[in-house]
Amino acid sequence: MDDNEELEIRRDVQNDYVLGMTYKEMSAKYNIPENTLKSWRKRGGWTRNCTPKKGCVKNGLQESGNNLKNSIRKDLLRQIKENNMTEEYFKDLVEDYLKMWDIKNELIEDVKTRGVQVKYKNGQNQWGYKKNDSVSELIKYNAQMLSLLDKLGIKATPKVLGDDDIEL
Repeated sequence: MDDNEELEIRRDVQNDYVLGMTYKEMSAKYNIPENTLKSWRKRGGWTRNCTPKKGCVKNGLQESGNNLKNSIRKDLLRQIKENNMTEEYFKDLVEDYLKMWDIKNELIEDVKTRGVQVKYKNGQNQWGYKKNDSVSELIKYNAQMLSLLDKLGIKATPKVLGDDDIEL
């Protein structure tokens, strides 16, 4: 088999992988060992959009988080467009804001998981508690995010409540 044939087979295997075919099915189809296919996937950096797994909910937490992030992105882009800030620089600032939003959510998750104090251990018998650095970082990130929104001239848009929604 020459290099062009192998390259063509790899492309076909990658397409089948992305479409969700299992290693066993691809191995039988192309007569290639499963470990070789796994090696190609790892070296090639192949990824699937959605891999259905047992116990995996299609509309899970990650997807709802992405929906919220996309909603925020659309709203911010709409507001900078209304303010006639259509240059790529401002769109890049919106993406920076969303990256900070992701980091802020990770910091919140860390505080929920580990708490505001973290146990440390310096030696066999020496230990204690120290503050969780995520708390102070969270405050800094929130301030920076608010500052960025202020510089862009963006205000929080009120959510219109429907008949079924109850305001608390």
